[in-house]
Amino acid sequence: MPAPDPASAQRVIADARERGSDPASDHAEIRAALDALPRHVQRRRPWLEASILTDLAHRERARKVHRQLARMRRRQHARGVPERFETFWERCRQILGDETVSAHGYRRSLAGLDDATAWRDVTRLVGELESRGLTAFANSGTLLGLVRDGGFIAHDDDIDLALLVPGGSVGEVAAAWHAVRRDLLVEGLLDADFEKRARLHTKARTSAGVGVDLFPAWELEGQLWVWPHTPGAVAADRVLPPEPRSVAGTEVPVPRDPELLLRLNYGPDWQVPDPTWRFNWARARDRFQPFIRAMRPEGQPDGTGLPTS
Repeated sequence: MPAPDPASAQRVIADARERGSDPASDHAEIRAALDALPRHVQRRRPWLEASILTDLAHRERARKVHRQLARMRRRQHARGVPERFETFWERCRQILGDETVSAHGYRRSLAGLDDATAWRDVTRLVGELESRGLTAFANSGTLLGLVRDGGFIAHDDDIDLALLVPGGSVGEVAAAWHAVRRDLLVEGLLDADFEKRARLHTKARTSAGVGVDLFPAWELEGQLWVWPHTPGAVAADRVLPPEPRSVAGTEVPVPRDPELLLRLNYGPDWQVPDPTWRFNWARARDRFQPFIRAMRPEGQPDGTGLPTS
């Protein structure tokens, strides 16, 4: 089949942009037309935008879309035109509605939540944990949203807390974390289905069903460790004990110097919103090997449940 001339390729792309954002259109037909275009056409921004809009509208290929958005953002920032990506991302948000896209798939975004109710759920969960002698604080995306945006990150899809786990060695920390999870599960505070996946963190739920990821944190020799982003690289007394921060009529505990953790987690550009950001799990596996080995169930060569990328 001969390659289409430039004008024909432009018509295919224009048609895909128009029809692709309509969920009632035929996804397979539009995809076939786009994928039939030559490789050099597929490397250009108009084709990439048409491809993303088509998949978003039909809730297809979430991982692929997330990678494509990240590539587009990097290109536009490198060329000094970040506003071009922001304009396109706004169109994507309109198509997504109350959902978001990430490497996890298509999920309900936090932008659609009632903030007051959600934050009350968070503080209620923190209170339940504290009543059991556990110290919790805002972590990862939730901490980033509180510090940078004054609330939830609109395109985020879950809530993150860290839980301080006692122990004088990595082995003791792992044993204590297993025990904490077992007790919380028995008391009905954890998502039982998620707990069966044997990941290194666990999950609770808000009253609206939003996931609250609970990550282990611990102190060894005066240094703070927070799985999976802070490998003993921060003096514990710089961030602990956590302090209350007011949000939506309630108070949420946050580290005393949250920027230390945010830089380790998100890098030096943590203050710049990035809906395409993705965590480096390979680096986390390297940095937390002793903890991963200590948490591994007996008889399982790799019981971490960690993502591969």
